[in-house]
Amino acid sequence: MQNFNHDAKSLNFTAGADLSGGDLISVGGHVGVVVSDVKSGGAGAAEISGSMKDVKKTTGESWAVGDSLYLNTTTSALTKTGGSGNVYAGKAAAVAQSADATGEVILNSGLPQAAHIAAIATVDGSDAGTTQTLANATKAKLNAVILALESVGIFAAS
Repeated sequence: MQNFNHDAKSLNFTAGADLSGGDLISVGGHVGVVVSDVKSGGAGAAEISGSMKDVKKTTGESWAVGDSLYLNTTTSALTKTGGSGNVYAGKAAAVAQSADATGEVILNSGLPQAAHIAAIATVDGSDAGTTQTLANATKAKLNAVILALESVGIFAAS
């Protein structure tokens, strides 16, 4: 195809610190695995799709296949804990035990915020007291969805 550039399985970046091949990083809202060692200020590449094994995980957590995983940008390890600046990474591709230091992930697969989207359609009795209360509750839920989509790079932050 005339306009085809590349298969978008990797992104190039400029390293903000020394990195080793296999390290997890966030590049433009995508979580990737560094391809090879790169010095601070140097040009590097990160794989952003596919199944990756032996990636650093948060010890003390066990994973089931299909668990949503997030990159903790402070520890550079994958965790099941979303929010708090953590970036959606993908789905667990294999079971990982609590004591395991590494795990397997399918990078950038699935929709991380499906629960937030489903919550918009759910209105319990406490939300339906008045039209204004319902409108405020819906606005708050939509804002949460937008924030979540911004955190994974689907929307640009405003």
